[in-house]
Amino acid sequence: MVKVVLGDLLQANYVLHPAVQGTASLETGRPLRREHLIPTLETLLRMNNAAIVYKNGTYEVVPLANAVQGNLVPQLGESTRALPEGYSVHVIPLQYIGAEEMNGILQPLAPEGSIIRVDSLRNLIVLAGTSPEMGNLIDTIRVFDVDWMAGLSVGFFVLEYAKANEVVTQLEGLLADDAGNPFKGLFRFIPVESANALMVISPQEKYIQQARNWIERLDMAEASGGAGERLYVYRVKHGDAENLADVISQLYGGESKGRQGSLGGVAPGLGSSSIGSSDLGLRAVNAINAIGDETGGTSSQSSAPGLGGDRGSDFGRSTGRSTGGGTSLQRGGGTARTLELSSEVSIVADATNNSLLVRASPKDYKKILDALKQLDITRLQVLIEATVLEIRLKGNLKYGVQWNFFGLATKDHRSNINWNGNDTGTFAQTFPGFNWTVIARPDAIRATLSALAGESLLNVLSSPSVMVLDNQTAKIQVGQQVPVATTQQQGTSTTDRIVNQIEYKDTGVMLSVKPRVTPGGMVQMEIEQEVSTVAKDNPTNPTFDTRNITSTVAVRSNQAVVLGGLIQDIRGGGKQGVPGLYDLPYLGLLFGERSKDADRTELVVVLTPKVIASDQDIESVARDFRGKVSGLEMKF
Repeated sequence: MVKVVLGDLLQANYVLHPAVQGTASLETGRPLRREHLIPTLETLLRMNNAAIVYKNGTYEVVPLANAVQGNLVPQLGESTRALPEGYSVHVIPLQYIGAEEMNGILQPLAPEGSIIRVDSLRNLIVLAGTSPEMGNLIDTIRVFDVDWMAGLSVGFFVLEYAKANEVVTQLEGLLADDAGNPFKGLFRFIPVESANALMVISPQEKYIQQARNWIERLDMAEASGGAGERLYVYRVKHGDAENLADVISQLYGGESKGRQGSLGGVAPGLGSSSIGSSDLGLRAVNAINAIGDETGGTSSQSSAPGLGGDRGSDFGRSTGRSTGGGTSLQRGGGTARTLELSSEVSIVADATNNSLLVRASPKDYKKILDALKQLDITRLQVLIEATVLEIRLKGNLKYGVQWNFFGLATKDHRSNINWNGNDTGTFAQTFPGFNWTVIARPDAIRATLSALAGESLLNVLSSPSVMVLDNQTAKIQVGQQVPVATTQQQGTSTTDRIVNQIEYKDTGVMLSVKPRVTPGGMVQMEIEQEVSTVAKDNPTNPTFDTRNITSTVAVRSNQAVVLGGLIQDIRGGGKQGVPGLYDLPYLGLLFGERSKDADRTELVVVLTPKVIASDQDIESVARDFRGKVSGLEMKF
C-alpha cells in the first residue's frame, strides 16, 4: 500500500523502515482526490501502529513508537499555516482554560499516545498525531479555549450504568429555574453520547465537585434500581475474553430458566461462556469474597477455602437457580455459595474483539463488573534463562560436584540444600540420583562455571532463554526424533510383506518450566529436564540413555537455582598388538596390550527466572541481549 500511494500514484521519494512490514488492502466507494491520498494512507498506517514523517522532501514510514524522538521539530499549534503532511508535533499555548482541565477534556477523545506532555506551569499542551488527528484535536481545543470559558471550570464524568441523556434530564429537573433555587444558572450539562459521559461547566471548581457527587449517586441509583435488562460491552484489557466468560459463568451461571449452566444459542463468530474449571478459579474466589460484603444478596454455607482452585476439581460444575433468583455453585465436597441476582444474566465472549457482551440489569451488571475489574489485571511475564551442561568428573571432582563448589560458604548470598525436596535429608525413591540443589546469586555461579571451563571440564549442552506468561508452561527441545519399531506383523496378502509400525521418540535436550509468581515476590517453578541420547544405534530396537530431573523450586527474581547430581559412568576398552598373536589365550598379553577407558559426567541444570512487570523491565532485558550480541561481534 505504501508503494502504491507514495511511489506509484504520488511519485514521491520515500523510505520504509524495516520494522514496518506486511500487506494491507483498501477499498473505496469512489475515486480519491490527490490531496486525500496521504490522509487516507495515514489512517491505514495508524491502524497498524505506523506513521509517516515528512522531512527534507522525503516521506519516512516508521513505527509509531519511533515517530517522535529524533524525527520531528515541534510547531506552534496556534499558527494559521496549514497542517504539515505526515506525523507532526504541535505545542499549543492555552489562553482561557487551564492545561490540566483541557487535558481532562481531550483524554477520552484523543487517540492513545497523542497527548505527549501537559505543562501546567506554562499553561500549554504538547500533542502529536497525523494531519487529520491534529486537525480534530486543535479544533476541539479552539471550542473550549475561548473568552466565555475564562474563569470557568470543566468536569468530564464517564457513566458506568446510567445513560448520559437520562442523567442530564434528571439533573436539569433538579436544578430547574424555580424561585429561590440557589443553583440557578451555575451549571451547564452537556451529554457526550459517544463516550456515555457528561461534561459539566461551572464558574466554581467546588461546584464541579458537588456535581460529581450528584452524578455518581444518580449513576449508582440506576445500578441498584429496578431497571430492566440492558446490553453492556466490556472491553477486556489484559486477559482473554473466553477465559473470563468461563469464570464469570462459574459465579453466576447461565441465562435460561430450568436449564443449569446453559447459555442458549449465540450469533456466528461469537462464543458462549461455559461452566467448568479454569486457571482463574482462585481469583474468582477472591472476587466473590471482595464483592460479598457489598451485595446484600450473597449467602454462604461454608468458608472460602472449601471452594478450592484445583484444576481437576468440580468447582463450578453444578449450577442452578435459587429461590431468590440467584445462582448456586456447588462443589463435589458439599461446599456451596449463593450469589443473589435480580434477573437472568447472559454472558457471551466475542473472541474476535476480545470483549464480553453482558445482558443483565444495571444492578446485576455492577456485581459482574466488580468481579471483572479484579480478574482483568495485567499478567506478569517471566524470563527464564536456562543452561544445561555436563561437568567431567576427574581430579577433585571424581566423586561428583559438591554444592559448596558453587560458593555455598560465602557470606554475600543465601543458599539452600534440598535432597529430592525432602527437608529431612533422606533420599526419596521418586527421583533416584538427584542429589543436591543450590540457590545462589547468578554471578557466583558464573564464576564457578568459568573456572570449570578454564580447565576444559565443562560441556554446555544447551543455553536457551524464553519468555513465558505467569502460570503458563514454556517448553524447549533441541534434538531429533529417532524412529522406533513398536510392532511387527506378517502381511496377509500373497506377497507376505512384513508390516512394521514405527513411532518416533524425542531425543536431545528437553526442558519444560512452568513459573508461578507469588504475591510475596517468589517465583515457583515446576521443572522437567531430560537429556536423552541413543546409546546403541540399532535400527529395529535402539537403546536410549536418559537422564531427567523433575522438581519444584521457589526462588526470588534474578536468583539462580542449580540442580545436579545425575552422574553417568561410561566405561569402554580395547586391545591392540601384533596381528594374529595378541588374540592368543594367555600368551596374547606378551604380544599386545589392553586398555580400559572410563568417562564420568554429571548433568547440571542452572535456571535463573526474571519477573517482567513493566515496560522498563522489557527494555532492560532487550538492552542486556544487545550487549551480549555486541560482545560476540567484538570477540569474533
